[in-house]
Amino acid sequence: MPIKPPTLVLRRAALFQTGLFREDWPSGSDWEFLLRFAKRFRFGYLDAPLVTMRVQADATHRVHEGKDRALILAMLTQEAEALRRAGDRQAVRAACDGIVSMSKHLGWFYQVQGRKLRAARAFAAGFAHTGSFGLLLRAPAAVVR
Repeated sequence: MPIKPPTLVLRRAALFQTGLFREDWPSGSDWEFLLRFAKRFRFGYLDAPLVTMRVQADATHRVHEGKDRALILAMLTQEAEALRRAGDRQAVRAACDGIVSMSKHLGWFYQVQGRKLRAARAFAAGFAHTGSFGLLLRAPAAVVR
């Protein structure tokens, strides 16, 4: 279950120790912030609906969806490489799960736009980083659809 920023509750000191959200990202900076936060602090999860969100067609995350997903994917890939160098296999698996998920979403985004080759490249790049055969199979399928 993703963590949505409207549901975050954290101490002011922890926010300033972590650093603020990145303003150079068009949206999606919550992923980057939460990764930095998780490296310094532990947090809990309440499995209960805490807010009601209404997503509109012109919402910032929809307008910048492709760029957001590409930025998040690059961040996850960089994190997975750092974790590989550190020898943390369990964390590498978690990062790779994120890469697989984000690669699928980016590929599907391109498919909906009719950008078949971009979709195939997104799936293939995800495979290159994770070895996920599901992504490998999606790459050629994206072109023939």
